Amino acid sequence: MRSIMRRIQRLQTVIPPVPPPKPQTEEDRKFSETLANLLVRMDPAHARLVIDDLKTVDHDSNKRYSRLTVAAFERVMNHLKKNQPLELPAKVAALEMINEGWTTYNCEDCGYDLPSNWPTLNSEWTTPSQISYEPCPLCGGKVGWHAFYTKHKCYREQVPLLAEPALPDVRKGQ
Repeated sequence: MRSIMRRIQRLQTVIPPVPPPKPQTEEDRKFSETLANLLVRMDPAHARLVIDDLKTVDHDSNKRYSRLTVAAFERVMNHLKKNQPLELPAKVAALEMINEGWTTYNCEDCGYDLPSNWPTLNSEWTTPSQISYEPCPLCGGKVGWHAFYTKHKCYREQVPLLAEPALPDVRKGQ
């Protein structure tokens, strides 16, 4: 019995204990509540996919969130940080599941971001300004490339391309 206890003690010194989970911050709590509100507002089939994905990824660290779950997270963050509407209509959710790019289209009235594969109304166009898209699914407003920011002269915060300082110019030293 003593030998088993010594072995257990040796194992406990070699294998570090699992740290306790971090306490939930106010921001985490607010995000979780807002995500729960969004799931209630979503189409039940899409909400179920997100809930199943959250459970699967939580239990298996090798899995990654689906595009739909990431889109739901983005909608929550846009709502909390930019006061965008907290909605993910079924049509937008379906497009988000097959989306292959970033969100660049939005409604000029409510600012709701739409996926980059948002459908166009006309297939014949020669310049980007001639493209007309389906109206916003929330308010019926005009949709376009950065339309909200163009109409209201309110642009997104610019993120620097390089997080590190630029290298010094070696020619200056000569």
